[in-house]
Parts: sequence; C-alpha cells; structure tokens
Amino acid sequence: MKIEKSWTYAAATDRVFEMIGTQDFQATKASATSTGDYAAEVTPADDGCTVLVRRTLPTDNFPDALRNAVGKTLTVVETQKWGPADGAGVRTADLDVRVEGAPVGLKGTVRLSPDGTGSTVSMRGDLKARIPLFGGKIEQAAAPFFKDAIAAEERAGRDWLASH
Repeated sequence: MKIEKSWTYAAATDRVFEMIGTQDFQATKASATSTGDYAAEVTPADDGCTVLVRRTLPTDNFPDALRNAVGKTLTVVETQKWGPADGAGVRTADLDVRVEGAPVGLKGTVRLSPDGTGSTVSMRGDLKARIPLFGGKIEQAAAPFFKDAIAAEERAGRDWLASH
C-alpha cells in the first residue's frame, strides 16, 4: 500500500536539516508518538546523517482481531539515512520502518527540498504486510498508524522550529 505525504516549513532547508539531525528533535518526535518508551540516536555521516528512532506505540486504535494478535503495544524502529545536499540544495533519505516481531514494514524515501523561502518535506513509502491472505487487511489496519506518525512528525517539526 502506497503512503505519500508532503508538508512545508517556513524555514530554509539548511535549518530544517539541522533540526532533523539533532538528538533533541528526534527525541521530541519520538515522544509525540510513543507510550513514553522511546530512544533516538543521530549519527553524522559524510555531510548527512543516520537517524535511528525506536518507540513503543499503543495499539488502541487497531481492530480487535489485530490487537489480539499483536498485543497492547508495538515496538517500531525507524531508520533514515540522509545523504548530502545536491547542487539545488535537495537532500534525500532512505527510509526504513519496521515493526519488531511482525512482518510489517514501510520502505521508501524522504526528500527535503527548497520551496521559495521555506522547505518542503515529501515522504513516499510502500507499506507491506508479508502475511499470505491477510496482508492487505493488516496493511489497511496499520496505514492510519503510519499516517498519524507522519502527521505527528510534521507538528513536532513546526513546534521545534518555532521554539529554536
């Protein structure tokens, strides 16, 4: 199942990337979407960085049958591998989100690009549940969780930029 979302920030790409590459922002983002159990790590690398966020999420909004199968919480591990900016100031990250103990994950890209005096962040991914016969139903049940997490990241970014 394809998941796509774009949003803008009223800040230059350098400032937005600086935010993405800080432990403080990643912890804020993880806190906004977790049960309070999270860890965030940022490792600088070749004019880019690798972001690793691990968080425990409630399954309260999952259908009963799915919640019974996975439990009251899920541990989600998100990795973003950001490369250097190109000549136009665009940065791209490989995105990998996996659910521990479940054959469900999202692979895709995140793109940070200049947009007038601000920036646009575009996330595109493919959500897959590798379970014969039930994969599509699980993808449909999990998609709102992934979309909510993306919306929470957008809000956390706006708040972080406004306060820093």
